[in-house]
Amino acid sequence: VEKLPTQACSSGNAGEGSVGIRFCHRMVLPEVMALVLVFCGSFIYIVLNQDRILYGKIARQQRRYVENPENQRSPTEWTVPFESVRLKTNDGVAIIAWLLTQPDFDLQRKVPTILCMHGNSGNMGRGLAQYASMFHNLRVNLLLLEYRGYGESEGEPSEAGLILDAKAALKFLYSNPTIDRDQIFLFGQSLGGAVAASVAASTGDDDAYAARIRGVILENTFLSISAMAERVFLPLRLVPEKLMRPFLRSQWRTCDAVARIRAPILFLSGLRDHMVGPEQMKELYRIAKKRRWMRLKKNITKGSCGSSNGGVKKKTKKETVMMTRDSVVERVEGSDEKGFTDTDTPQQREWFVTFEAKHSDIYLRETGKYFTTIQTFLNRVTRPSSPALPSFGGRQ
Repeated sequence: VEKLPTQACSSGNAGEGSVGIRFCHRMVLPEVMALVLVFCGSFIYIVLNQDRILYGKIARQQRRYVENPENQRSPTEWTVPFESVRLKTNDGVAIIAWLLTQPDFDLQRKVPTILCMHGNSGNMGRGLAQYASMFHNLRVNLLLLEYRGYGESEGEPSEAGLILDAKAALKFLYSNPTIDRDQIFLFGQSLGGAVAASVAASTGDDDAYAARIRGVILENTFLSISAMAERVFLPLRLVPEKLMRPFLRSQWRTCDAVARIRAPILFLSGLRDHMVGPEQMKELYRIAKKRRWMRLKKNITKGSCGSSNGGVKKKTKKETVMMTRDSVVERVEGSDEKGFTDTDTPQQREWFVTFEAKHSDIYLRETGKYFTTIQTFLNRVTRPSSPALPSFGGRQ
C-alpha cells in the first residue's frame, strides 16, 4: 500500500493500479469537497452581506458629526465658512450637504463649484482635511454630499438611492443664484467616483442638469462591483460575470457610465493603490478615450466589463489605427504617463495622471502636483485657450 499513492494515482493500470486510484480518490475527494464547501460558503456570505461590505459599518456608526474625531466634525475646524443644507430627494429621503463658498462674494460668483462625493468608508467629515485643502488651494466652492444612511442623512444606502442623492445635490446647485452655474464639476473618490460617473452619464428629461456638467474628476475608482469582488475574493474569478451579476444588488458599472459621459474627464490614479488597483483606472481611461472615435456601446461587451480584460473587445486593425491617432493613448500604454503636456489640444476630453500614492492619500503624498493638476483641468475646461501644464519630471 505504501507504493500505491505515487505509483497508481498516475498510472491508471488495472490490478493493483486500480486499487491505488481508489485509494487516491479517497484521499483527494474530501479535500476537493472541503474547497467546494469553503467557496460556496464564502460566496453565500458575500451575497448575504454585500451591502454591509460595500457601504460599510460606518453607515450605522457615528451618525452625528460631533462623534467624529477632532478635525472631522465641521469645516469651521479648518477655518472654512460653510452652510449646512437639508435636501429632499425624488423618493422623499432627507439628506445633508455642506456648502463651502469662498468668503469673497465676487470670487464666489466667478469660480467653479465642485460637487464632492466621498468613498464608502466614513461620512463626509472624514474627508474634511482634503476638502479644506481643495477649498484653500484651488479657491473654488465645494458642495460636500452626505449619502443616505451616512452621517446625519436619513435612509439606507443603495445604488439607486445614492444616485438620487447626487441628483438632488446637483439640482440644488443649478438652482443656487450665488454661484456660477455654468462652472459646475463633479468629483468622486472610489465609490464616489462611481456615483459621479453614473450621474454624469444620466440621460432623459429628468436629468437635464447632467448635460450641463462642465467636467468630471475621478480618483481611484473601480470598473464595477463584480471587478472589485474578483479582486477581493480571488476564487470569484472562476465564476463567469453573467452568472455573478444577478446576485449583486449594487452593480456600479462605472465602465459603462464613462462611455456615456459627454463632459471632459480627469482620471487621478495612485500607482500604489492596492485596494482598487491602478489597472482599473487605466481601463476606465481607455474606455473614455474610445468614446471620441467610435460609438462605444458597440465595442463594449455587455455584462463583461467587470472581468479581467475590462470588458473591452479585442481591437480590430481599424480600431487600433483610430486609437493611435492620439498620443495620450500611446503615453498611457507606456511606463511614464505625463498627464498634461504641451501637446494637449483644446479639443482634448480625457486626461490620465498618476501619482506615487495609495488609495486615499494622493493629496498628501504629492500635494503640489495634485492640486496643480486639478487646477489645470478646471482651467482647460472653462478656458480652453489657457496654457498647458508643463510636463512633470520623473515617473508620475
